Amino acid sequence: MKVTYYKHYIANDFNRHQYNVLPILKNFCKIEEEDFRRSFRTTSEDNLFLFYIGSSTFLFIITKNNELIKTISSDSMSHKDIYEKLSDDESLGFASYVYMGQNFYGIASTFFGPKNSYWTHFVNLLLEKLNLGRYIFNSEPFAVSTTKKSALKFSFKSQTHIRINKKNPLFAQLNSMFGGSSETDTFTIEIKPELRQDMPKTFDSVINSISLEGVEKFIVRGKEFIEDSMADYYIVGSNHICDSITTKDEDKICTTLEDKALKNRYLKALVDEYAKDNSYIKGNLPDLAGFCDLGAWRHYL
Repeated sequence: MKVTYYKHYIANDFNRHQYNVLPILKNFCKIEEEDFRRSFRTTSEDNLFLFYIGSSTFLFIITKNNELIKTISSDSMSHKDIYEKLSDDESLGFASYVYMGQNFYGIASTFFGPKNSYWTHFVNLLLEKLNLGRYIFNSEPFAVSTTKKSALKFSFKSQTHIRINKKNPLFAQLNSMFGGSSETDTFTIEIKPELRQDMPKTFDSVINSISLEGVEKFIVRGKEFIEDSMADYYIVGSNHICDSITTKDEDKICTTLEDKALKNRYLKALVDEYAKDNSYIKGNLPDLAGFCDLGAWRHYL
């Protein structure tokens, strides 16, 4: 699984607060009222569930009962709808894992697991159910690395930003258009689509035609999955902060998520920079802080 990191904040009117929602999420997972825990759904009526599994890590599950999923018998070479194997009170759940750090979180999703848009939707539903709908939980992805091959598979393809030096074959062509002077050292090329539109043909053409020789920075903006938030991806450049997890043991996933986050020096640098951003308000939010006490939840269950 790939781990993607996001900075998060609470918006209230025109104010943005750096606020730790970890205690609230932990308390939610302690709630014993099943009807309340089962009341979280997506706009397409898929159920969302959250379980605390330790070390600031949560198991985040979505049920997708309309997917066509088959079980295969390798002995008889037969197949069967997996839903026929489930009892009436069972659903098929697809998992993601969320590690909540200070001012950031990392989310690792299986292929069908809920992505970041579902996570922010879930947290905002929780705030709404606690009569805190005036507060909005938002997140923004830190830039991550990708390859040309992976970028061509994006579900949404937006702008590109490229800086080339004299070693790139395109440099001489561009330089000749502007007088051919030896004074020029680099060119920066930025291509953007129309507002709120993508540009798949242009995007693919740029990816396929630009040689990486002499490229100092190559950033593309888009979505890997259609339900993801827009993100910047570095094909060439710095801030390569995505991680990957190969273990399938849940206990190991929990510790590995924390270990990866703590050892990722690119992530640490960006989180430290974000923590110093004075455009965000630091400190407590009393309305939310009250729900760090589990007793405050009774009125809303």
